[in-house]
Amino acid sequence: MNTAFFDYEKAMQALLYVVSELKAPTLHQAFKALYFAEQDYLGNYGNTMLGDTFIKMEAGPVPSRIYHLVQMADGRYNGNWLGTLGIQYAKQNIEVIQGKRLSALVAPDLDYLAGTEKDCLDKAIAFCRNRSFADLKSLSHDAAWDAADMNREMDRLKIAEAGGADESALSYLGESLANNDYCSL
Repeated sequence: MNTAFFDYEKAMQALLYVVSELKAPTLHQAFKALYFAEQDYLGNYGNTMLGDTFIKMEAGPVPSRIYHLVQMADGRYNGNWLGTLGIQYAKQNIEVIQGKRLSALVAPDLDYLAGTEKDCLDKAIAFCRNRSFADLKSLSHDAAWDAADMNREMDRLKIAEAGGADESALSYLGESLANNDYCSL
């Protein structure tokens, strides 16, 4: 998993934006909005927006590091990935209500998000807003989800392809992701 380009502050701001716009969504709804936004961004802009890794879970793709931030906020993650300051940062920004819903404790700082990133988030939020758990689960069980092993990382190229990216976009994305990996060495 490439974690060199994961910016936890930017990821938190994207999550806060989704949570604020969806008005206390379930974790499932928020994570699916992030998945569809990332899928759109991968295919249309040739890079990762969140820098996170999506994991194939039974109810659909889950952004791994963002989920850890949520667990930190809820006191359910004791790893030292971000240390004490990271846990404090998570708890100051997001609240987990009864283990199922998310509430933003602060307004999202949109300076962290490029206009194209916000556009992808807005489209995904609109797509997910009035959909049921079952609908979001079914829609996110796409070809990329099918291709991954349960509880394992989903391939970013397959995520983009499942979102409709054409061969040219996939070729560009592949080069971009390879450059990201090379730069993280």
